[in-house]
Amino acid sequence: MDTFVIFGAVHTVRATRALAYDRGRWATPLGDIEIDETLTDEILSEAPDLIHVDLDGHRREHSIEVQVPFIQYFYPDARIVPMLVPPISQADQVGRAVARVLQRTDKITVCLGSSDLTHYGPSYGFTPMGTGAEGFRWAREKNDEFFINLALSMEAEKIVESAQLYGSACGPGAVAAVMAVARDLGCEKGRLLAHTTSADIIETKFFQKSADSVGYAGIIYGLEKTNSN
Repeated sequence: MDTFVIFGAVHTVRATRALAYDRGRWATPLGDIEIDETLTDEILSEAPDLIHVDLDGHRREHSIEVQVPFIQYFYPDARIVPMLVPPISQADQVGRAVARVLQRTDKITVCLGSSDLTHYGPSYGFTPMGTGAEGFRWAREKNDEFFINLALSMEAEKIVESAQLYGSACGPGAVAAVMAVARDLGCEKGRLLAHTTSADIIETKFFQKSADSVGYAGIIYGLEKTNSN
């Protein structure tokens, strides 16, 4: 694998465009990983109205950096293109611009979108179905599921508005961008790998109850392989 384009949620800054980190390297507990400066420059040139360089915008953001050690472990020679995508109506257009660039490159590239799902509980000020098990069940089986189904059906244009309306994800812009890349490169649907919540994990792994819960899901987009005679 040559490069990972990582679309991240935006928690710590206000942004009206996607924020790219275009130079140098990132340090993690596993060592440094280099930015793919050439690919980043091509993406910036493709969509200057949608994406701009903002190194400071990345400094306190965690949504991308938590993905990087996994990349380093499995692909130690890979580079990254970190890009924060706020929940803007043009988030899918950011992905489409990246797809156009990837269609012209010979690099083996994977795109990732990083976001949590429903933040439910008193700590988050979001308890429309009450506290405790019933509220957690609604967050997991209704609120998360609606967002997940939009993602599986690759409705990139709807995902940001839906998340803002129902409070179902903190990084819908990142999800919309990665969905749009996959769709423009020929993928027709997503596949759900797993869906859980922090409350479920705390109860099953540590035998404790939590007052709050955050949803998590893994979805993969890829071209289906067909057999030919």
